[in-house]
Amino acid sequence: MVYRSKKEGITIQPIPTALTISGTDPTGGAGIQADLKIFQELKNYGMSVITSVVAQNTTGVRDVHHMPVSMIEVQLDSIIEVNEGITIWKKLFL
Repeated sequence: MVYRSKKEGITIQPIPTALTISGTDPTGGAGIQADLKIFQELKNYGMSVITSVVAQNTTGVRDVHHMPVSMIEVQLDSIIEVNEGITIWKKLFL
């Protein structure tokens, strides 16, 4: 859980955390980039695990590189290790 604190007083408010497990979209219309924008709008602290890196533009996909499963596992383990209170999980493109 991530916390927001006020300098005046001792008020500590937990910020909901959200994790997306997906591929990239360099145009920002989908994938990790879009998920993080949505999380921000919903006042959630966004985190991500990248499963695939996509080379594309608005006319089409040029190439895709899928992350090795071991790399996906290491990303996920490293986030979960210190963020036990993940509020939202979103997965796509596994």
